[in-house]
Amino acid sequence: MSTSETLSSLAILKASINSGNDYHNHYLRPFIEQILHDDKPDIVKDIDISSILESCYGIVIPAPVVQLILKRLIKSNVLVRKEGFFERVASQWYHFS
Repeated sequence: MSTSETLSSLAILKASINSGNDYHNHYLRPFIEQILHDDKPDIVKDIDISSILESCYGIVIPAPVVQLILKRLIKSNVLVRKEGFFERVASQWYHFS
């Protein structure tokens, strides 16, 4: 990616954030959903997803930010929380096929 493409992408992201859009859902959630689809973990841990984001996509996202998105996936009925961990809701994975 060239410098001008990078600057354009950052400008679009900044404008989106400044207009009140939530970058967590718009920009990070698709990466996390893809990881959940590809890896199909039974138990989902924020620290594991954070590590995969860095190793696969080069995106360094702290585990607490990942946990925020995982909590939002509970509200969307994609994940459930059991015994302190997140688990996939199997019936919801048709969205990502």
